Amino acid sequence: MNLNNDISCFSTENILREAEEVFADVHEDFGTIEGILSRFEEWKDSDFDAYKESYAYLCLPKCLAPLIRLHCIAWDPMKVSKFKI
Repeated sequence: MNLNNDISCFSTENILREAEEVFADVHEDFGTIEGILSRFEEWKDSDFDAYKESYAYLCLPKCLAPLIRLHCIAWDPMKVSKFKI
């Protein structure tokens, strides 16, 4: 077993490339933070009572968590971010 070849698959470039492909086959409405938020917003606007009674807003963190984790993989705190806080 050649340990150098096994470790090389964990390079930053390989990890980032694989991370980009995680949601490649997901529809844009569900594969982006903006897409998910817009769907929830549409639901809230079209049927607020059902939205409120279903406690859908409590599911937002769980729905967004995989996408946020994916964004965090490439995050470098030493670089200027394009996102405003």
